[in-house]
This record gives sequence, C-alpha cells and structure tokens, in this order.
Amino acid sequence: MKKGFFAKKDYEKDEQILKFDDSQTLWDKSELDTLKEKGVLEYFPKGKIIVLQPPECYIAHSPEPNSYIKIVNKVRILYAARQIKKGEEITRNKKKVIYS
Repeated sequence: MKKGFFAKKDYEKDEQILKFDDSQTLWDKSELDTLKEKGVLEYFPKGKIIVLQPPECYIAHSPEPNSYIKIVNKVRILYAARQIKKGEEITRNKKKVIYS
C-alpha cells in the first residue's frame, strides 16, 4: 500500500517540487513481479525500467493531477500544475510527460 506524498510547503503554479532519482534501473528481471505489485516501476522506451525511490514512489496517479513531469536535460522534474497547499497530497498522471 502506498503512503502518499504530501506537500511540506505551499507551491505556486509551475514551481519545482522535486527531481526524480532515475538511477535505479531494474536489471534483475526476477524482481519484476514483486516490484510491479508494489507499483514502484516506471517503464520507458526500449525496455528500460526504473525502480522509483522515495519519495517519488509515493506519488499517486490521478486523471486530474495537481503536478506534472517535465524532462529537462534528460532529468525528470516534478512541477506544480496549480497552486498546492501545505499538507495537500501531490498527484500526477503517469501517462503525461512534457519534453523540453
């Protein structure tokens, strides 16, 4: 069960919230089923699979998220899609990414 990811401060629209740690690539496919059940995997083109690390692994998916991911210089960065108040759960749509 996911813990959730909550704002520790107020965020303005388009303010950076965090940079994703994409350093943990899944190499051992025997762990795939266990990690898939935990919901901590991100799938990329060409078969690349990233194991999400805390705190990004706690960000819930939403069809109407309050944040978005933008890739800048090959780094995934989470930004506020609107004003987010301290204590509010931060959500994202895992299917939508902006490339710059």
